[in-house]
Amino acid sequence: AMAEAFGRPLALVASAGRLLSDDPGYEALPLPGAGAHQGEAQGSRGTPEHVALVLPTSLCSSEVARSLAEALGESYAACGVRFVSLPHTEGCGLSDERLGAKVLLNHLTSPLVAHALLLEHGCEKTHNDYFAQELAVKGIGREAYGWASLQADGGVRRVKDKVEQYFGARVADVPQRMRLPLATLCVAFQVTAPPAAAAPLSEHLALLFAKLAGFFACGGGRAIVPELSPLLSHGTFIDALLAEEAKATVAAAEQPETAGLHVMQAASARSLEELTTLGASGAHLIVSYEAPQGGSGGGGSGCGGGGSPGHPLVPTVSLQLQADEGNAQAADVLLPPDSPHSWAKLVLDCLSEVASGKLVPLSLRCCNTDYQIPRAGAVSL
Repeated sequence: AMAEAFGRPLALVASAGRLLSDDPGYEALPLPGAGAHQGEAQGSRGTPEHVALVLPTSLCSSEVARSLAEALGESYAACGVRFVSLPHTEGCGLSDERLGAKVLLNHLTSPLVAHALLLEHGCEKTHNDYFAQELAVKGIGREAYGWASLQADGGVRRVKDKVEQYFGARVADVPQRMRLPLATLCVAFQVTAPPAAAAPLSEHLALLFAKLAGFFACGGGRAIVPELSPLLSHGTFIDALLAEEAKATVAAAEQPETAGLHVMQAASARSLEELTTLGASGAHLIVSYEAPQGGSGGGGSGCGGGGSPGHPLVPTVSLQLQADEGNAQAADVLLPPDSPHSWAKLVLDCLSEVASGKLVPLSLRCCNTDYQIPRAGAVSL
């Protein structure tokens, strides 16, 4: 029964799209047009940004990929393309490589990624040919991406030249922008549950996320909630949105093909691994809220520290309840406790600024990002 539900969004109550009493609209965002291999799974015509991805196929090529992406980002800073790598711990000596490979593959085919090159070490289990075969199953040919090998291409220096040549021929032009409604984007929502000893998630916060999810799910976009989210057991969220029992509609780290509200199957109960699988979902943006862990409300203003890490590829907009004046906090949106009716507009305003390229989320500005492929019981040796 679970497999039969995969692909079909959850049925919503008739009022789900009208939860915002004052519809903010957001009818004309200047988004870059989608590239040749962008947005195919999403059916979209635009994307918040164009990312150039240097994807390591294993732990053994991760550090080289990271350094190459960093250097290329500095060289092409004026071209309107953000360079990203996704260093990870998998691919060599895995007892089960399938989940890790799927996570990487669906980051590669993210609608945000305009140009990408896969970098292997050469002796790993998940080498370039492995990914080429997996892409062929999706109907994507090798010519869609660049390929480099630390062993076959003759070492780091030659790989560096090859990678620079590949991206140099592709990212020189700043992408043209087109105007599209915010509600047509794909947005994932991560809410970290309060500690056991703390008060449960408030009704105001649950209603906020119901409003946001309804805005995208009913506006032509996709709203994605992880299966273990406290939202899916919160009566306020359920009553405001759902016309059926909450259940997984898409496998872990997969991209839903249809618009609406989707629940991603859990691959891990760890927050960082959940964030990583949400990044593989085809999301254009992630909205993140972490319940207070006790003590002060935040961890420092600006880039002074604190705050949960964001995703390195998918812009992550962080939310926090505003603490007392003078109590430093680290979040993109501070929610004033005395006016919960304003929260949805504050968040949508911020998402609009990020999507249109006017604002870089705090986690990216401060390099506070992290990435961990779920192990699912497997062991890297």
